[in-house]
Amino acid sequence: MFHNINVLRKICVAMFFAVLFISCASKPAPGDVDRKNADVVDLGLQIEDVSEGVLISFENIPVDTTMLFINIYKDEVVSTQWIDAFAAVLGPQLDELKKTKQLVFPFALSEKNQRYAISLDVERDNGDNAREVINFQMQNGNNVTNNVELLLNDEQTGVMLSEEPVFSLPVEFEERKYEYVLLFFPDDFLSFSSGIYSGNDLSCNFSPELVDHIRENSPEIKGTFPAYVAAVCNINYNGVSWMLKIAQTEDFELEL
Repeated sequence: MFHNINVLRKICVAMFFAVLFISCASKPAPGDVDRKNADVVDLGLQIEDVSEGVLISFENIPVDTTMLFINIYKDEVVSTQWIDAFAAVLGPQLDELKKTKQLVFPFALSEKNQRYAISLDVERDNGDNAREVINFQMQNGNNVTNNVELLLNDEQTGVMLSEEPVFSLPVEFEERKYEYVLLFFPDDFLSFSSGIYSGNDLSCNFSPELVDHIRENSPEIKGTFPAYVAAVCNINYNGVSWMLKIAQTEDFELEL
């Protein structure tokens, strides 16, 4: 099963299974909070270090919120690069979050004192969607302890993880443990990604099936473009399913 996401530069990718989701954001200065549609709703996003990782708190989640997307980047700005961690909160988990207004992001993506950017997007029934972006540092959290690599084959048609990721603390994997995402960049202002669900496989062939899928669904995109593939792990933490990037290939040229 494939999914496609179209993303403009300065756009945060919010990926939820096969749903197409597009939204815009500016780049905040370190420590700043960027609020889109703040006159409509102020989410009051706050970050606090806790022993499990970081506590994400909200002063206000509108009652008519239908989905909440959390995107975390191992950088101080959002970008067209594949997100380092992602969660889509909806259904019973969203109902619970509206009550508690708190959830924990439990994964340390890098060494201590790494600067991160988190963007939070709210989708509402009335169409008055909102976004906040904030920078933070992380002192604690579960992390991958081994050096996992994602290797591209000689034909540049498939990838393989060098080994299973080993975490410093026990994790609860989702039934679909891995996904592989192909990212390519037609120009400096546009990026596209398309992924294939892979279950528990440590390898994935993205060509010709995935490449043909992109050609069929985006016939206007033709040429040779820089690209890479990212491997994502699906982990459940306190009822929230997080997509965690564990490795990516070296850059290569993708012909469409």
